[in-house]
Amino acid sequence: MRAIEVFFQVSRGFVAALFLITSPVAIAADVTAVEEEWQLNLNSPNASRSSPQLNCMISTIGVSESYYTILLINQNAFGGGGLELQLWNGLVMLDSSGLGTFASLATADEKIQWTTRMELDSNGLLKVQILNGTSTTWGKFGGKSNLLVSTQTTLANLNTYDPNITANSSGVEFGNQRVNKLILRKVRVYTNNKKSIEQAVDRVVFEN
Repeated sequence: MRAIEVFFQVSRGFVAALFLITSPVAIAADVTAVEEEWQLNLNSPNASRSSPQLNCMISTIGVSESYYTILLINQNAFGGGGLELQLWNGLVMLDSSGLGTFASLATADEKIQWTTRMELDSNGLLKVQILNGTSTTWGKFGGKSNLLVSTQTTLANLNTYDPNITANSSGVEFGNQRVNKLILRKVRVYTNNKKSIEQAVDRVVFEN
């Protein structure tokens, strides 16, 4: 029996969530990591106004803890341009990490792709990182010490992750007329540190 079939049997609720059906059910196997693949298609950005500005959120949806991370695109704590990753618990920001450049989006029809990885180790350390980023404006980004945030938690697993929360909590904050499409393309789930399932979601979060 293939791994995806076994995973479907022990975690039907989570697979339902991957197909964008609400109310995921408890999972038998511990989810230790989740990866989301994203794609952003622009039309005509305005560099002088740092427009558009977007955010993409990933959340643990824990019962006793509410940890989530926001990727700020073409904006940061100091103003416009660049990328910034922020880690929150409720209304408290715990950690942040920037790209290292405040360059603003300026290329017509630019396509930006990246992966957001959220992982939890056996000691409760939650880490979120941007990987495999590609763009015209910022070149290749992620996978290093920048765009990496972490905090110690009491979480036992990431079983309550739901891609619906990601899709419903992400979008364009400013300059939506300058965005063609923002897409959550794929979700990968790791149980006990091994990839268990990869689902092509192709959820359109925003589209003009």
